[in-house]
Amino acid sequence: MNFAKTFTLPLVAVLAALANVDAMAQDAPNAVLEVSVNGTVYKGEAEYEATGTPDQAAAEAFLKQNSIHLLPGGNAQLKVALVGTDGSRTDVTTDADTHYTAVTDWNLDVSANGVLTQRANPNYSSADAKGSKDGQIAIWYKKGTTFGYNAIEVIID
Repeated sequence: MNFAKTFTLPLVAVLAALANVDAMAQDAPNAVLEVSVNGTVYKGEAEYEATGTPDQAAAEAFLKQNSIHLLPGGNAQLKVALVGTDGSRTDVTTDADTHYTAVTDWNLDVSANGVLTQRANPNYSSADAKGSKDGQIAIWYKKGTTFGYNAIEVIID
């Protein structure tokens, strides 16, 4: 897995997907979104960036440890918590200011309420894309001056 491609290109796609890119360009993340499934927390791009730039082996270990696993056709309910500077957590899973996107929308879908589903998108003609076992989702929260994001890897197995 090409680590730079895995994290950099999807982040660009997420930022471009935001409704107001011009306003967003002036914002820098000032909050962390913690993503979990059934009580297991998955660290993503936001936490990875906070670690600095480890070597490739460390990056691969981080991805392996923090990837959500889905069965083909399976789904999972995400829980998203906004982590305050004091460590407090506020559930923003279904908040109107929380947004989800499947960066790899050829093999994943995420509902407005955080339900992650594996499915092949018929709009993609490439069997390789639809059958890909690697994916990524991105979540962002923007309300007033609070802006947080995270991107999590998904493995279909």
